[in-house]
Amino acid sequence: MQSTRIYDCATVLCFRFTFAVGTFIYRAPELHCKYPQYNGSVDLWSVGCIFGEMFLELNKTLFTGGEGDDNPFTIIREIFELIGTPTSPEDVEWLPDYWARVVRDRCSNQPSPSDW
Repeated sequence: MQSTRIYDCATVLCFRFTFAVGTFIYRAPELHCKYPQYNGSVDLWSVGCIFGEMFLELNKTLFTGGEGDDNPFTIIREIFELIGTPTSPEDVEWLPDYWARVVRDRCSNQPSPSDW
């Protein structure tokens, strides 16, 4: 008699995703910040960017992304200028450590609270 193995679906679905998904200026912030566990919400972000552009001037993108330099820091700053910056440590706890520091130290327009 053969034994049958039952695998946990989460184990089976553990893939290493790439961060180079989609067009640079339409990528979600979590992709620019190298968040390893993104999901379908990154597609919704892209669609939202396209809808946002529909309300702008003709031939203008929502984010420039440094005009082709593909620098994630540049586009993250643009995103925060549009939607606002994180205001507490909990807002960036999902980010990898390096990006949490970048957001806290360089992207915020306001002084960092002492508990950061």
